[in-house]
Amino acid sequence: MGASASRPSLITWEGRGPACSHCGAVFTLLFRRHHCRACGHTVCSTCSPYTEYLPQFGFHADVPQRVCTRCAIRSVNTSALERDAFAFVDISDGVAVDLDTLDQATGTLIDIQSDAAFNAHLMNHFTTCFRSAFAQAAGQVIIKYEEHVRLYNIWKRAHPHVELSAVSEPPAPPTEPPPSARRAKQNRSPMRSGKSAEPRHVTFAHEDDEEKPAPQPDTVPGPSDTTTKLVVPVI
Repeated sequence: MGASASRPSLITWEGRGPACSHCGAVFTLLFRRHHCRACGHTVCSTCSPYTEYLPQFGFHADVPQRVCTRCAIRSVNTSALERDAFAFVDISDGVAVDLDTLDQATGTLIDIQSDAAFNAHLMNHFTTCFRSAFAQAAGQVIIKYEEHVRLYNIWKRAHPHVELSAVSEPPAPPTEPPPSARRAKQNRSPMRSGKSAEPRHVTFAHEDDEEKPAPQPDTVPGPSDTTTKLVVPVI
């Protein structure tokens, strides 16, 4: 039982510590140290009395592996989720995946993020493979609009708070005129448009004022003023 009977796994083992990381018991010549194959922690035999099949971490499916008490009590749902995650890691290693597979992996990633008991080592491998597979898919479907939109939606589901760099966001319809149009509107003469944001008597002169002669000083018409006309009120 152990690494010699297994292919390389995804689990990174802790260093050869002097004591059990769970109970603190000091290792001796007879009280040997062990490593949990699920989490990689250094443990004693008392804290790792169980064995379990761990194909989701890269071990052979028919070889039982030592696990600690903490990893042994993981739920069935967590173990199933880890197997799904490893299946994606296995098939996406250096191979491009289609959008259907990537979409299924997105659901797995969402479930992983809400499962505190999910293995941290497998989480790192799965996240790395997901980003790599996404980048490969983006390079293949970037010229197809429908698949471009679908790929963008996959990323937003998987990373709602992470900016997307591999695929640009589809352009949204403008909600307001561009700055150049706003500047042109502001610089437009109110004499041409017939409208003004300000009252005309405050900002602009009246059009009729341009044709009126300059006001003359008040004078009293004399007898020789032949141009003076009297306006008779109509009764």
